[in-house]
Amino acid sequence: MKIYKKSEKKLGRLRSLIHKHDAWYMVKDDVITRLNKMINSYSGHNTGFCIERHNAYVEIKKIFLDLELTNDEYYQMCYEERCKINESATSRHTRNNAEETRDNKGVYVGSGNGEHQYAVNKIRYPRKNRSKKVWSIFYKMFPSFAEKDGWDGEKSIRTK
Repeated sequence: MKIYKKSEKKLGRLRSLIHKHDAWYMVKDDVITRLNKMINSYSGHNTGFCIERHNAYVEIKKIFLDLELTNDEYYQMCYEERCKINESATSRHTRNNAEETRDNKGVYVGSGNGEHQYAVNKIRYPRKNRSKKVWSIFYKMFPSFAEKDGWDGEKSIRTK
């Protein structure tokens, strides 16, 4: 039972190292030869990046030999990690392009240009149970609504 857990942890560590350092490996040739080539290319350099890569490839090679994986299995892991990287990059790109929304915080967001300016209910009233400060900010931003609702600095027909 413990052997299974150890190999599972090693496999997880190998996937983590592949994800960070070797996910773009695409040629189906001998993995050991390639790892030796990568280890040699980063050895002898004193920069932090090269030392980190050298140590990572040494660890990848050690785990690869301990788990007795085949070249195809290693290639498949690299492919899966590359797919994860691509998927996270595309989802992060679409998620970060959402338009900022701030309802009645005393700050006007955006230039006012765009199709959304023609929306019917653009101004959103605060909920009735909001504090007096929220209502005063709202009525400072929209004085016409303050006049319409009878805001006297303390109460209006819409406040609690």
